[in-house]
Amino acid sequence: MGLELDGVNGILKNTTSDGDVTIKGNDGGSEVSALILDMSDAGTATFNHDVKLSDNSKAFFGTGNDLQIYHDGTNSYISDQGTNDLKILATDFQLKNAADNEFMMTAVTDGAVTLYHNNVVKIATTSAGVDITGGFNATVGSTITTADNTDTLTLVSTDADASSGPNLRMYRNNDSNADDDVLGVIEYEGRNDNSQDVRYVQLTSQANDITDGSEDGSYYISTMVAGALSNRINVRPTETIFNEESKDLDFRVESNGNANMLFVNGGTDRIGVGINDPVQALEVRGQIGISASGTGSKFLGFYSSDTLSSFIEKSGDNLTLYNVDAGNLTLATGDAERVRIHSNGVVSATAGVALGVGTANTASNVLDDYEEGTWTPTLSSNAAATAYSLQVGVYTKIGRMVHVSCQVQMSDLGSFAGATIQVNGLPFTSANNSVDSIAALHLNATAIATSPDVHIRIPANSAFARLENASGATTTDNNMNANRLDTGTRVRFTAVYSV
Repeated sequence: MGLELDGVNGILKNTTSDGDVTIKGNDGGSEVSALILDMSDAGTATFNHDVKLSDNSKAFFGTGNDLQIYHDGTNSYISDQGTNDLKILATDFQLKNAADNEFMMTAVTDGAVTLYHNNVVKIATTSAGVDITGGFNATVGSTITTADNTDTLTLVSTDADASSGPNLRMYRNNDSNADDDVLGVIEYEGRNDNSQDVRYVQLTSQANDITDGSEDGSYYISTMVAGALSNRINVRPTETIFNEESKDLDFRVESNGNANMLFVNGGTDRIGVGINDPVQALEVRGQIGISASGTGSKFLGFYSSDTLSSFIEKSGDNLTLYNVDAGNLTLATGDAERVRIHSNGVVSATAGVALGVGTANTASNVLDDYEEGTWTPTLSSNAAATAYSLQVGVYTKIGRMVHVSCQVQMSDLGSFAGATIQVNGLPFTSANNSVDSIAALHLNATAIATSPDVHIRIPANSAFARLENASGATTTDNNMNANRLDTGTRVRFTAVYSV
């Protein structure tokens, strides 16, 4: 081995084949092989001790100095300047602190990769995924994807006290909050048969009023209906609204024994209780009860344009029907009016009244008419009188019985003459029942002197009364002759007859 100079460089050369080059020195009296170059291994260098590089001095590796290791006086660097990977190969890998007493990261072949914080495990990979000890913060949107039907996200709390847990918090944190800001949205999406993404269900929360001390919030539930996302339930600060967008959607509440305990038909604008096909604005199938707390009255009111028009009130043992308006109050059966209470308090019944509980509903037991009125009596024999100085008649009809009273006096007899005298103009024709009605007759003194015992007869099936003597032997003899009356005679009678 020798030392050569080529005019510029000094060359230490060992010309022996595979002969090593060794640089030796004396370290405290001991010979030390500081550097050995193994020429049988292309000059592999073996240093007996440290290799020290000053700050900013680099150890380069690779033909293009692709890998660099150095210290800049503050930080240490392993810098891969090449175009490919930096690989750290190990059976098991540990990254620890400078004191070698705390783990930062470990990796085990065919096992877990573990990350530590202050020598405490925080993240560890497993064959099923990742275990995280403690919480985590993500500053951008994140996606969890599974290829099966397992639970994609599970929140578990092992707390044993009575407080809530687990908890899910959705927090909108910014310094420019304003009224009606949308706080968060939960979407349930899928694909339609045209491979398009569709939002089938959406839950939305909103801050309606952010004023300190009077904050208000809302919650909205929307679903896809006939190709459009439609609002179904709005929970607002002052109300809860179902179907605010007026879709043709029904609302149904089911009880234990009735599938249609409450049913709102969105297409017909009708409400059913116990029924799903109401034909009125409100239809109830079953009994209706109205109650009040304590001894208060029970009240069912009917309104017109927000004004009470009629109501039913139960107060104590009394039940009262009121028509506040100026109209009538009617009762009907068989789709026909039967009883009417007129606005002036008069009561009328179209088919009559059967008095007494359980009274037979037959013609002979029903009082079906009451009437008061006047009638104009006239006198006739073979001919009628020409003029009258007095014609007054009144009547009262109760059912089939007619009570009549009259006064009539002629002022001009004209051709009034004959063997009979009739008072005509009765308000109703008498019944055709072969029973005549007899009543007292009052005449003035002249007529009484000639016919002291007289009466009035209303024949059957007639609309007139006949003046008669009471002592005649035959019907003819009973007739009173027209000559018994003159202009000074006033005929008065009161009679009752049936019709």
